[in-house]
Amino acid sequence: MNLKRHKQFLKDWNKTKLTDGQFTKFIEYSECLRLEKPLPEARRLD
Repeated sequence: MNLKRHKQFLKDWNKTKLTDGQFTKFIEYSECLRLEKPLPEARRLD
């Protein structure tokens, strides 16, 4: 898989502040998309 990052994406990405949990979830979702697996169910924080 070959991805290209747009200049605006890089600017926006540098402005984001993710917690460890948010970053972990981002990586998990990205991996599912890469492997063409279904996305995990959303976990509620009730």
